[in-house]
Amino acid sequence: IGKGMPGADNILIYNNGQGRPDGDYSTINEIVPPLNRQKTYDFTIGTAYGPTESVWIYKAANPTDFYGMNISGTQRLANGNTLICEGPNGRFFEVTESKQIVWEYINPVAAGIILSQEDPIPSSPMGQKNQVFRCYRYAPDYPGLAGNNLTPGNPIEKDAYPITLKNPETNPSCFQVWSTAHKNEIFVSFSLDVTANVYLHFYDLSGKKLFTRYHQQLSSGIHQLNMNLATFTDRTSSMNILYAVLDISTANNIQQFKKQIIIP
Repeated sequence: IGKGMPGADNILIYNNGQGRPDGDYSTINEIVPPLNRQKTYDFTIGTAYGPTESVWIYKAANPTDFYGMNISGTQRLANGNTLICEGPNGRFFEVTESKQIVWEYINPVAAGIILSQEDPIPSSPMGQKNQVFRCYRYAPDYPGLAGNNLTPGNPIEKDAYPITLKNPETNPSCFQVWSTAHKNEIFVSFSLDVTANVYLHFYDLSGKKLFTRYHQQLSSGIHQLNMNLATFTDRTSSMNILYAVLDISTANNIQQFKKQIIIP
């Protein structure tokens, strides 16, 4: 771990974990190297090098949910969080010291092909084709970035939905979305003047589509929906801001409305 970082001079290890007695799963282990006064390691024949325990370990709540049998890597960040690259699955995520995932991202480039958000990841006998050897985060003041344009570009994903934050409340009153103190619950209400094909999508702030609730033809009238986000994905409950996008398609026109949801 680099100078100035929390845990500086400790060693951060991505333990791939293949062949564990209790099954295959990966962990991130932070150890304090047991250096002597000469800054070397003491060794007694017939024993293993120390230390015997880690000072910090990350593993998934269900251990086998986090497993990279090869490649992969990890990096301690200045804010004390830890960046993890689960290489064989092309997955990057950041965890806090208390082991909470604050964001994650799946590499959408597989064997040179850019995928849409909901496309399945192609695989081969060697694993998924979106594998990433390692990833690093560089701060804006990193010397290698000096003199370069750091303006964010377009999403990498093909056909990613563009989220505009400047004016999120552009939809009419017929489309209402709100949440309750129970952070996993969302209520949706909208009205239709005629029978229409309706799509109700939910996105996070990065523009990643999380799930689609409606994908069907609905009759005219008022439609109401009460959803528990945990029934769609166990990772959505960590979101604090979502966007609901309602697409209404009739024989004569197509309308799209957008609503921001702030979850308590």
